[in-house]
Amino acid sequence: ATQYQVVRLDVSAAAFDGEDMTEPFARALENLLPTLEERPSVLRISYIAGADDEDRAGARIDTVRKTVKRWWKKRKDRPRLIFESETVSVQRKGGAQ
Repeated sequence: ATQYQVVRLDVSAAAFDGEDMTEPFARALENLLPTLEERPSVLRISYIAGADDEDRAGARIDTVRKTVKRWWKKRKDRPRLIFESETVSVQRKGGAQ
Protein backbone atom coordinates (compact mmCIF):
# COMPACT_ATOMS: atom_id res chain seq x y z
CA ALA A 1 0.00 0.00 0.00
CA THR A 2 1.23 3.46 -0.87
CA GLN A 3 1.74 5.87 1.98
CA TYR A 4 0.95 9.47 1.13
CA GLN A 5 2.41 12.49 2.83
CA VAL A 6 -0.20 15.11 3.68
CA VAL A 7 0.85 18.71 3.08
CA ARG A 8 -1.48 21.37 4.45
CA LEU A 9 -1.50 24.74 2.74
CA ASP A 10 -3.29 27.51 4.63
CA VAL A 11 -4.42 30.31 2.34
CA SER A 12 -6.20 33.59 3.11
CA ALA A 13 -7.20 36.80 1.36
CA ALA A 14 -3.68 38.13 1.96
CA ALA A 15 -2.42 35.71 -0.73
CA PHE A 16 -4.55 37.41 -3.39
CA ASP A 17 -4.87 40.71 -5.16
CA GLY A 18 -8.46 40.51 -6.35
CA GLU A 19 -8.71 37.05 -7.93
CA ASP A 20 -5.01 36.79 -8.78
CA MET A 21 -2.35 35.35 -6.51
CA THR A 22 0.20 37.83 -5.22
CA GLU A 23 3.74 37.40 -6.50
CA PRO A 24 5.15 36.47 -3.04
CA PHE A 25 2.46 33.81 -2.57
CA ALA A 26 3.00 32.38 -6.06
CA ARG A 27 6.75 32.07 -5.34
CA ALA A 28 6.06 30.39 -1.98
CA LEU A 29 3.65 27.99 -3.68
CA GLU A 30 6.22 27.11 -6.33
CA ASN A 31 8.80 26.51 -3.59
CA LEU A 32 6.45 23.85 -2.18
CA LEU A 33 6.79 21.67 -5.30
CA PRO A 34 10.05 19.92 -4.27
CA THR A 35 8.33 18.72 -1.08
CA LEU A 36 5.45 17.33 -3.13
CA GLU A 37 7.91 15.56 -5.45
CA GLU A 38 9.47 13.55 -2.61
CA ARG A 39 6.69 10.95 -2.63
CA PRO A 40 2.96 10.58 -3.38
CA SER A 41 1.19 13.46 -1.66
CA VAL A 42 -2.12 14.92 -0.65
CA LEU A 43 -2.15 18.70 -0.90
CA ARG A 44 -4.81 19.91 1.52
CA ILE A 45 -5.71 23.52 0.66
CA SER A 46 -7.40 25.26 3.60
CA TYR A 47 -8.83 28.67 2.81
CA ILE A 48 -9.20 30.76 5.97
CA ALA A 49 -12.14 33.01 5.11
CA GLY A 50 -13.20 36.14 6.93
CA ALA A 51 -16.77 37.38 6.71
CA ASP A 52 -15.87 39.69 3.83
CA ASP A 53 -14.29 37.09 1.51
CA GLU A 54 -16.17 33.86 2.23
CA ASP A 55 -17.93 34.06 -1.16
CA ARG A 56 -14.54 34.16 -2.97
CA ALA A 57 -13.09 31.11 -1.21
CA GLY A 58 -14.09 28.53 -3.83
CA ALA A 59 -12.72 30.53 -6.75
CA ARG A 60 -9.46 31.20 -4.91
CA ILE A 61 -9.02 27.52 -4.00
CA ASP A 62 -9.57 26.68 -7.68
CA THR A 63 -6.91 29.21 -8.68
CA VAL A 64 -4.37 27.57 -6.36
CA ARG A 65 -5.33 24.06 -7.51
CA LYS A 66 -5.14 24.94 -11.22
CA THR A 67 -1.79 26.68 -10.77
CA VAL A 68 -0.24 23.68 -9.01
CA LYS A 69 -1.70 21.30 -11.63
CA ARG A 70 -0.23 23.38 -14.44
CA TRP A 71 3.23 23.34 -12.83
CA TRP A 72 2.90 19.66 -11.92
CA LYS A 73 2.23 18.59 -15.51
CA LYS A 74 5.55 20.15 -16.58
CA ARG A 75 7.54 17.95 -14.19
CA LYS A 76 8.90 14.57 -15.25
CA ASP A 77 8.56 11.35 -13.25
CA ARG A 78 6.33 13.00 -10.69
CA PRO A 79 4.59 10.95 -8.01
CA ARG A 80 0.83 10.98 -7.59
CA LEU A 81 -0.69 14.22 -6.24
CA ILE A 82 -4.18 14.35 -4.77
CA PHE A 83 -5.95 17.60 -3.92
CA GLU A 84 -8.28 18.19 -1.00
CA SER A 85 -9.79 21.51 -0.02
CA GLU A 86 -11.80 23.10 2.73
CA THR A 87 -13.01 26.55 3.68
CA VAL A 88 -12.65 27.57 7.30
CA SER A 89 -14.87 30.50 8.25
CA VAL A 90 -13.44 32.84 10.86
CA GLN A 91 -15.87 35.31 12.39
CA ARG A 92 -14.53 38.20 14.40
CA LYS A 93 -15.79 38.40 17.91
CA GLY A 94 -17.04 41.70 19.22
CA GLY A 95 -17.52 44.90 17.31
CA ALA A 96 -15.15 47.64 16.30
CA GLN A 97 -14.43 50.20 18.98
